[in-house]
Amino acid sequence: MARVCTRKPYSRQFSFLAYAAAILAFQTSVLVDKDVAKIDWSYAYIFSGFLAIFSLVIGSVVVLVRLRDARLTARIARYRDSKEQEVEIDALRSQTDILGKWTNRLIPAQVIAFTFSAILFVVWVVGSHSDKLA
Repeated sequence: MARVCTRKPYSRQFSFLAYAAAILAFQTSVLVDKDVAKIDWSYAYIFSGFLAIFSLVIGSVVVLVRLRDARLTARIARYRDSKEQEVEIDALRSQTDILGKWTNRLIPAQVIAFTFSAILFVVWVVGSHSDKLA
């Protein structure tokens, strides 16, 4: 029997949002830890944090854009059932097309920002603990 994937394709986007938040949460816990006197490799640490924040912001915008797109799509479906004017339906479709284009641009930007944030985070972890890698 073939396995059917019930996971929605956009759920991966939310994973990047959660992972970016996790990187920020860990960095914040390191920053406020009383036992940490100095953060080595601070440029990688700071830049990773900024990219994670950027990824979070983009991800949040994507969530809002997708929510608006879903609401407009639902309205189009309701209008189609009630035989509303074709002009109004075309206007709504135009709006959903624009929102879809925004989503298609923002998701790759979020993934790229998160990827570089994660890479810099790993660089920071390895670099700041390189004395343990001997």
